[in-house]
Amino acid sequence: MPIEWISAAGSAIFEWGPRAIDFVEHRGSPYTSEEFVESYAESIRDAIDLVPAVMTFGEAELRAGTEGVLSLMASVVRAYHGHKGVEVNANYMVPEPPTDELLDAAKFCRKERRSDSFACFLVLEQWAKLIDALPARLVIPVENDDAGNDALLFGAPKAYVSNKAQIINDTSQWDIAGDHESTHVRTEIAEYLKKHREHFQSFVSIPVSAPTGQTFRPRVGCSPRVMGVVNIQCSRKNILGRVAANQRKLLMVLLPLVHVLSYYLLRMNALSGETNAA
Repeated sequence: MPIEWISAAGSAIFEWGPRAIDFVEHRGSPYTSEEFVESYAESIRDAIDLVPAVMTFGEAELRAGTEGVLSLMASVVRAYHGHKGVEVNANYMVPEPPTDELLDAAKFCRKERRSDSFACFLVLEQWAKLIDALPARLVIPVENDDAGNDALLFGAPKAYVSNKAQIINDTSQWDIAGDHESTHVRTEIAEYLKKHREHFQSFVSIPVSAPTGQTFRPRVGCSPRVMGVVNIQCSRKNILGRVAANQRKLLMVLLPLVHVLSYYLLRMNALSGETNAA
């Protein structure tokens, strides 16, 4: 069951610098309470108890279970912020080999390129909570390592390639996509972020690695290490806090849920192989 925040944080914000501001904003949030820890531990235990059965799940059960895990991730971040009116949502993306169809559907890339000039495309599969204002499906490119291609996009593509979480503290930063060679792509990114700023002003992209010792069949041209990427977005800036130490701690709290999600993606991967074989 998703954790819900219980009380608002104190409203006073002092000029103490980032660390003091983080403390004042979050000291009263349920994230710091014993009740939160107990509820979170119980939720993790329940999620782990389901793991042995996940590899027998069908598509409907997988979708329902995945929605639950994504919702729990969003609830953890919501509890951290502890403010009424904060919107937090989560989704996951999976890599697909490059095709002309995916290039046609993709955002944030030059359409005149050949589809096979990209390493793969990341495709949004599911939200914790789908709302009309957000895209039900989103396709974004992942660049090849070969020289001559465009800059690797921030967020999910960079998390996928580096196998490291990527934190975007402020989507209104003027230079957020400043290293991309295409003016058209930079403009498209800026317009997309501006359009959806009400729903997310910051986000974190976390790679989902295959569970140790489990067989994962990567798609042709896709990473053998990373099964997908989780994106968690927040309607406030600094989704995991302003201070690096706080960001690392909250990320560590989220990683067990990412690991649980890896079993759902592993089962989806197996079902995809069974379907292809059929």
